Amino acid sequence: MVLLIIVRLLEIYDFIILLRCICSFIFMGTYNSFYMFLVKITEPVLSPVRNLLSRTPLGNLPLDFSPVIVMLLIGVLERWVYLLSKMF
Repeated sequence: MVLLIIVRLLEIYDFIILLRCICSFIFMGTYNSFYMFLVKITEPVLSPVRNLLSRTPLGNLPLDFSPVIVMLLIGVLERWVYLLSKMF
């Protein structure tokens, strides 16, 4: 039961990251409290990945690929936790 709750929370966080990506195009360059809330929630996870990507050739591109990487990692973690929940 607890593992399924963790899976749901990961799905919600994945959706929040997607929502931040969409809102970054809508609220580009303007202050918006909803967008700033999304940034505050997602930045602690995206920032370390962004720093790692800056050391690779992907870091020189004008697009930020850190949300894509984090969403892929969340998907792997979701599947792992879901499979773990089926064992117990």
